[in-house]
Amino acid sequence: MKGYFSIFISGVFATLGSVVMAGVLVADAFYKDVPQEVSILWVERALAVVIVIACFCHLFIILGRPQWTWGVVLVLLACLLAALPTIEHRPQKVIYFLGVFCPLLGLLVMNSARHRELRRISVEVRYQRQRFMAIRQARIRRQKAERRK
Repeated sequence: MKGYFSIFISGVFATLGSVVMAGVLVADAFYKDVPQEVSILWVERALAVVIVIACFCHLFIILGRPQWTWGVVLVLLACLLAALPTIEHRPQKVIYFLGVFCPLLGLLVMNSARHRELRRISVEVRYQRQRFMAIRQARIRRQKAERRK
């Protein structure tokens, strides 16, 4: 699993960058008329919720649940779809570029052969962990039964 850390962390950082850039673009484009304290508060809360969801999805992927990849993909697509229409409001070019580039990079990382291999190996590790825990629990039950006799 050590060899897959770079691909895993690049997916995490691409997702976090996507969420942050989409939040900045949406706040700049659609919340200009709202008082700044209110808009910052609501955008901050929304970003925190989405980041927690994305982090849990990545955690479950590492724990051997590859179906949680769809959660990360949905977050990345939502960020891309939130960033694209902000071009009408003339955002800064660098922020807009990053707002579009980060989700596309995250989707590319999630679709890479290396990330697919990481998901396959994490499922194998989960099965090994479950077998180990079953053997351990059987041993503990056997020891308790022997003590009762």
